[in-house]
Amino acid sequence: MFQVHQNTENIILIWTSNRAPYLQYKDEKMLSLFDNFITKVKEKLNKFFAYKNPVITKLVFAKLYSKSLIYKHTYQGKMLRIVQRIHIPVFTNSNVTVMINNEKFFMELVNIYNFNNTMIHAVNNNSNENRIHLIIDYIDQSMLDKFKVDIKPSNQLVF
Repeated sequence: MFQVHQNTENIILIWTSNRAPYLQYKDEKMLSLFDNFITKVKEKLNKFFAYKNPVITKLVFAKLYSKSLIYKHTYQGKMLRIVQRIHIPVFTNSNVTVMINNEKFFMELVNIYNFNNTMIHAVNNNSNENRIHLIIDYIDQSMLDKFKVDIKPSNQLVF
């Protein structure tokens, strides 16, 4: 849907719209398929961030096709600026590089990465394999309250 992500394909488990009204779609069937894995990830995030009322606003498996790019971009919407953007590589290799503020990184398998997605960033998959990351937007309810973000359940996926 977004031009910068034209070389990607996603499995969306949780998606909260980036603008008011903040509508949240959950694919309960897909969530149940990955329940054990997601529970372990949430335990690690809860231990690290120690949020009193953690909220996941996005939970997406994102595939970047082999021999393709995610072009330089940054995020500006309020919802995208206040969350912790977490990446967990599920399938990757050393020929996939992430550029954040003109510095290149390799995100190793099963490590958990948190980066400021308001910085200019891009991805180059120079391999013959697709790259898959679990991407999580994570925040404490107190921050949502502070910024007057009221999330409402939705049965429709709204970008």
